[in-house]
Amino acid sequence: MKSEELAKILNILSDFLRLYPGKDIEFILKDLKRLKENDIQKNEIQKSDKVPEKNSTDEDQKKRIDEFIRDIDSLNMSQIDEKLNSEDLFPNMAFVRYFAKKLGIELTSRQSRANSIHTVKSHIDRMRIDRTISKRDE
Repeated sequence: MKSEELAKILNILSDFLRLYPGKDIEFILKDLKRLKENDIQKNEIQKSDKVPEKNSTDEDQKKRIDEFIRDIDSLNMSQIDEKLNSEDLFPNMAFVRYFAKKLGIELTSRQSRANSIHTVKSHIDRMRIDRTISKRDE
């Protein structure tokens, strides 16, 4: 350790000790430990509170997407396009990928949102054409 580094550390320690005038070093260290433990507990509580909210929000969003999948046959292509471009139903690419996976489409991670949506629309259109052709054969 260089002398300049030691000087910086001692200056920081000096500033810290001035916060506790007339107190024992043992009291200062215990107080510092208590403050750090409280900070750690507070961070753990905040993290545990955030995770369920995100998961429940994600689950609600996935339920809405599942409902959209059930209703997809009754919608025309312009309505499907409108819903696919909706930030409300598909706020990020993770939900577009979830929707595509449910339809049996594998999207690459490097595809843009617009390309992914176009791929999904093309797949839905092809599915409808295939269904129409198979009905003619019967």
